[in-house]
Amino acid sequence: MDGHHDESNDAGRHVGDGEYQLSEDQLDAVATLASSNVYARQSKWRTFRELPAGQRWAYFRQHFLAGVVVAAVLVALAGSLLGTMLFHGPDPVVGIQAINMQDDAARIDRLKAGFVKAEHLDDDRLVDAGATMLITADGSTGSGMMDDSSKLMAMTAAKQIQVLIAPGDDAGMLVKRNLFVPAKDVLTTAQLAAVQGSLLGKDGKPVTDPSEAWMLDLSGSEVWDGLGGASEHAVMAFCNVTDQDDLDWAVRFFDYLRFK
Repeated sequence: MDGHHDESNDAGRHVGDGEYQLSEDQLDAVATLASSNVYARQSKWRTFRELPAGQRWAYFRQHFLAGVVVAAVLVALAGSLLGTMLFHGPDPVVGIQAINMQDDAARIDRLKAGFVKAEHLDDDRLVDAGATMLITADGSTGSGMMDDSSKLMAMTAAKQIQVLIAPGDDAGMLVKRNLFVPAKDVLTTAQLAAVQGSLLGKDGKPVTDPSEAWMLDLSGSEVWDGLGGASEHAVMAFCNVTDQDDLDWAVRFFDYLRFK
């Protein structure tokens, strides 16, 4: 060892009274680090407002963006729920669906309007009636699309349809698909006997025994005949009427038709 001291090891340090001391630059750095954050004791919102414009987006994204997104989603959900509560129509008391009778849509509309008036209902949405469904023997529309069998069964199961109307030629198809319940299981023997001339059996042919009644011939209805329109021979059958309210409204519709 030549006793030479490498002053580079002491760079930035001074010796005083035998102890190391920080240089002025290091003291300034420590002072800066030790100084209190001017934003530390104030709200994030105030900090955001006081930041330079170029730093605000980064600060907003870090501290506020997630909360704003969550709040927006909650407001949208609340608005949707409120809109549904305010504008959702009343649940229909009876559903009437005509099958394979799209050409008779206007006639079904007149049938609905007459029933609403006869029952003194103040909202025609209480009766749901339409003639939009197509049912075929093989379940296909002929263009590669499925018919409305699944939709009809789903609506029936959900108790949205209590009455079916269909061309007489399609009666057997509806029976085969088990899309309705026999009239003998809905109406009383007395009610069926009173409209004996309009009773149809499982095969769609006239019967006189109420215990064999599956559907009703609409040509025996004064109301149906009075609607006008070029409709083929049609039949009426009952759907899901296991609930007492559904049964009551289905019978009221039957009474309204005034079968001979």
